Amino acid sequence: MLNDEIDEAQRLVKTDAYQMSIGEVINMYKDGELVINPDFQRLFRWEIGQKSKLVESLLLGIPLPSIFVFEKQDSTWELIDGLQRISTLLEFMGELKDIATGQVKAPTALVATRYLPSLDRAVWERSELITDVPSDSQNPLTGPQQLAIKRSRLSVEILKRPSDNATKYDLFQD
Repeated sequence: MLNDEIDEAQRLVKTDAYQMSIGEVINMYKDGELVINPDFQRLFRWEIGQKSKLVESLLLGIPLPSIFVFEKQDSTWELIDGLQRISTLLEFMGELKDIATGQVKAPTALVATRYLPSLDRAVWERSELITDVPSDSQNPLTGPQQLAIKRSRLSVEILKRPSDNATKYDLFQD
């Protein structure tokens, strides 16, 4: 009986996995190929310290956990798990769009971390949109530092069609 249930449930799920650069994931978002605000996704809630630690991890070469996406009928991807990480990177790079308005949100200025205290006031690039740190006090990342982040690898676990649409909700319910 259990084996029959396992066989039946496995037919509902088809998966694949890719290694992608963060730059590729960011470009997919910018091109509308990655939706990061599906209805079931929880809100973006990380504090600046958590965001800074994520960037610190990338600069130190520490791998990030996998993100999970659902392949929609039109072949675009819908983010199932990884919202905090992807939103943090998009916000830091000045690419995150406000869900309500569609306008790009103000980028983030980071704070010092344990291993990289010089991340204090670090920004992707100087911006007048960053209101909590004056432009002349912002510390933009260098080109090689930006490339290190964009070239960092991220494992993407894909729930592919024809997986049951409800499966994406079931996999990551709290």
